[in-house]
Amino acid sequence: MQAKNQSDLAWSLIVRPHISEKSTTLGEGKYILKVSRDAKKGDLKRAVGDRYGVEVEDVKILNMPSKKRRRGGTIGIKPGFKKAIITLTKGQLIDEF
Repeated sequence: MQAKNQSDLAWSLIVRPHISEKSTTLGEGKYILKVSRDAKKGDLKRAVGDRYGVEVEDVKILNMPSKKRRRGGTIGIKPGFKKAIITLTKGQLIDEF
């Protein structure tokens, strides 16, 4: 993904934190983020490091599929998304979470 500078890249790739029961029970130093569809591991590693001022050890990316949802007689689609599991080096924390 092309961005004007590293700060723009960090803000364009990371959509928001993904807060769920599973994400809260993960080990210390692991965070789950919803990211843009065109995010890649290397770009995310740099973006998280620049945006939060931490050192990233590992990035795992998951593509979550879309799901059919029904409300009454209407069938709709809940859109899929991409999420990343970010592992920080030992002793690093992100204060915003």
